[in-house]
Amino acid sequence: MADEIGATVVAADAADSASMRAAVARVAETLGGLDILIANAGGHGVGPTISMSDETWDLAVRLNLNTAFVSARESLPHLVESKGNIVVLACMDTGQSLKFVAKAALRGAENFRFFSDRAPEARDGKVLRATNQINVTTRVPIGPVGIITPWNTPFMLSTWKIAPALAAGCTIVHKPAEFSPLTARLLVEIAEEAGLPKGVWNLVNGFGEDAGKALTEHPAIKAIGFVGESRTGSLIMKQGADTLKRVHFELGGKNPVIVFADADLERAADAVVFMIYSLNGERCTSSSRLLVEESIYDRFTALVAEKAKRIKIGHPLDPETVVGPLIHPEHERKVLEYIGIGRKEGATVHRSTSSTCST
Repeated sequence: MADEIGATVVAADAADSASMRAAVARVAETLGGLDILIANAGGHGVGPTISMSDETWDLAVRLNLNTAFVSARESLPHLVESKGNIVVLACMDTGQSLKFVAKAALRGAENFRFFSDRAPEARDGKVLRATNQINVTTRVPIGPVGIITPWNTPFMLSTWKIAPALAAGCTIVHKPAEFSPLTARLLVEIAEEAGLPKGVWNLVNGFGEDAGKALTEHPAIKAIGFVGESRTGSLIMKQGADTLKRVHFELGGKNPVIVFADADLERAADAVVFMIYSLNGERCTSSSRLLVEESIYDRFTALVAEKAKRIKIGHPLDPETVVGPLIHPEHERKVLEYIGIGRKEGATVHRSTSSTCST
């Protein structure tokens, strides 16, 4: 998220915390001009508009905002860990079970620790020596960054993208997925409570086709960090091409588990069930395919089916629940559609006789 250039950057003295805080406060005040407005007139969605003056841009680039992130490094992760309502909101937001969401919240706090520890190095450049010359580079924030996050594990994945952008000294505009917007607002409140100046971390809610598109096409946004499906990533790259935006993508994929005959089948079956069903199966690292050596196929698939029958399905706030409700009827239809496709293609569907679980 940082831009490397061969020049000296004017910045407040990082050793002088008072002057740095004052400088960051001035930037935050100026960044108040970065207005994000979503209107819906006559049923026609109008995407957010982002206005930024030349003075705002100059300040945002030239002042080392990452120092504000460093100053919050002790309190911000602690606040994330101590806010019990994060976990409750995340469960309500996604339907995912408490036992998994609680760990994801802790991972979010750790993301802030990791990147805040590296923030002091964000402007480190390189010194390259050659015969009769020396090349010195430094690094400066690229500018405002648009962050677009998905509906699966939205809290943790938001910290995954936002923390490095802040550590590099960039301001951000975050658009969470429309299916899971609740924890995004709480994250902003936590960051400001930890000392991050208002206006550095901005939030906009809306649909991808209008709010997201406005971010990816707006010339004031210099980079896009996105987690989601590959097709959407392709659209974002096209939308940002005219303004030469940098992109940082984490896209979907297919993740097989391969089990050979010499494996510990009991442990392998436990791993397979975890990778398929944890977080409701709504994760980019879920194992959507299971490839088994033919000689153990019947034995192993029966073992996996038996373990799947014992999975507790229930209310996401029940500590014993493993699988909660899917996030949205639209997603439920998609899951059922794939089961139907599997049947049509000749797959055998193993499921329990009760209504509590199916595989």
